[in-house]
Amino acid sequence: MGIDGKPLGYNELDYARKKYVQFCVAEHNDELPLLPVFPMRLASLLRFAWWLQDHGVHGGMQSIKNYTSAVANWSQMTGHGDPRQTEEWVWKRFSKQAPKFVRVFNRSQAKLPMQPEYLRLITEHTPFDLDNVDETLSSVRKPVFH
Repeated sequence: MGIDGKPLGYNELDYARKKYVQFCVAEHNDELPLLPVFPMRLASLLRFAWWLQDHGVHGGMQSIKNYTSAVANWSQMTGHGDPRQTEEWVWKRFSKQAPKFVRVFNRSQAKLPMQPEYLRLITEHTPFDLDNVDETLSSVRKPVFH
């Protein structure tokens, strides 16, 4: 809900809530229904947590907890309970065990290491003379602001 109890449109939702709506629309099916969004079940929240790591949330379990907390708080704000409290032992077990299985993407590791073959290809296709490096660098270093 928004200001004065008026419903929020999709564009007014914060990022975590938008992500949950995207999840519900994308993953809804007859066997495991996610629509309507409320009341939110614990099973839906757990599925959302696993879904996040394959849909743009790469910061590990802490990032996933931030999203699930925001969505659980949204459920409470709309007059529904906190799905984590329906079966607290399940949520606690998930919180404890899930970090073992959640992928964390370290951006520095995602870069390809420079290989000798890459350097050879770069130097073969470079349009400047490596004997004249100082001259080449000065021609490349142009001022950004005029």
